[in-house]
Amino acid sequence: MTALDKWLQQQRIRRAISHLPPGAFVLDVGCHQGELLLHPGINISGGVGIDPLCSQPNTESIRFIKGAFPQAVPLHLRFDAITALALVEHLPQGQHAPFFAACAQLLKPNGLVICTVPHARVDSILHVLTRLRLIKGMSIDEHHGYNVLQTPEFAGKAGLHQLKHQPFQLGLNHLFVFQKKPH
Repeated sequence: MTALDKWLQQQRIRRAISHLPPGAFVLDVGCHQGELLLHPGINISGGVGIDPLCSQPNTESIRFIKGAFPQAVPLHLRFDAITALALVEHLPQGQHAPFFAACAQLLKPNGLVICTVPHARVDSILHVLTRLRLIKGMSIDEHHGYNVLQTPEFAGKAGLHQLKHQPFQLGLNHLFVFQKKPH
């Protein structure tokens, strides 16, 4: 990752962790190398990070899983919050609704899904920045022109209620906070 990649990642992480309940047990989907769960400013009891490329060793309170979501998540676990930063746009067509449904299943009552999703027009900017070698453009080839404004619809169908939608970085990125509706 370049310095710009890391800066952009830290911007997403800071926005997300500001919405985590203190002492939460967190699942970070697409955790990369655990940057969110290991962030010095985070106030959680523990968590699980999952990513097909993760090679981070476990800590006393955080387990890292090299695998796919939701298949590799232990079925007995329930989370206070699930984070998915710059992940939803990587899901293939038809996988958005199942993703949010899996999140809802893994959440405790009133649990949160916190995600950041870039606007589709970011792809052209990322391609230029990658050509200029200012960013590494992590998995940019997996972007599918996802319409960020569909996110509340997919989450809603899974029983998640939108608490917050906040564009940031000049509207090129979006933060969403959803809450699992109580039974």
